[in-house]
Amino acid sequence: MHMSLPLPPAVASYVGPLLSVETPPQGMAFKVFILTSQRGRFILKVAQTPAMIEALSREAYVLSALQDQAPLVAQPLMEEAGDGEHAFLFSYLEGEPLYKRLRRAESQERLDLVTQFAQTLRLIHNWSPDLSRPANWLSEKLDWLRGKIEARPVNTPIERTRTRFDGAIGNHLLDDLQARRPLLENDMVFGHYDYCLPNVLILHERVAGIIDWSGGGYIDRRFDLATALFSLSLLEKWEHSSYRLHFLKAYGYTEDPDSLSFFEDLHALTCAFWQ
Repeated sequence: MHMSLPLPPAVASYVGPLLSVETPPQGMAFKVFILTSQRGRFILKVAQTPAMIEALSREAYVLSALQDQAPLVAQPLMEEAGDGEHAFLFSYLEGEPLYKRLRRAESQERLDLVTQFAQTLRLIHNWSPDLSRPANWLSEKLDWLRGKIEARPVNTPIERTRTRFDGAIGNHLLDDLQARRPLLENDMVFGHYDYCLPNVLILHERVAGIIDWSGGGYIDRRFDLATALFSLSLLEKWEHSSYRLHFLKAYGYTEDPDSLSFFEDLHALTCAFWQ
């Protein structure tokens, strides 16, 4: 969808005449527009490849299952398909991405915000929406990664993850994870799957919303924890600071932090080969 083209017909009818269209900074996965009309503000996501269309449909499905958790999650409004695109319209959540607020925060404010970041994840992990539960998430996740890696040329390196694994060979790291897998039991909760600072919205110094739910579902809680810690580490090299331990304490994670190493490796592989 291009800015000069009209909205999908059903979306245009629902939203009404537009007052403004904004394009917030986003990753490469979807085209995202903030639509403002006399009827309010809305988010329109558009996908144009089969994989992204599947992910967008999944987000609509997950949001529908999470409506008891409003206002932390958006309200799904409609989906519309056509011309090789899939559009999903949902309600707009007010707030500033947490990473932006943290950059301006003083020391104590940062601790308070990191506490909220952790406690909100704990809250999410206590939700129990009516979604299917995998029989063995860890094994299924590794099998999924194996398929992604084997679809690439042999010995494809890990790139652009901003982790210590950049430059390593993907299938070598996966072999290592599969060797370590028998030592782990699944610790299943409902999770976000991409619980990072950009996906947490702050309004009036409180967490006001959680966005980007295409990966939401029942997963191992430690994957969400590892994702959150990685996101913190990208902000001013906090990986060697006390914020990591502060986050885990605020969440209520009582295991040795080193117990998350498998999931930090798993997260890096996921970032490298998810497409």
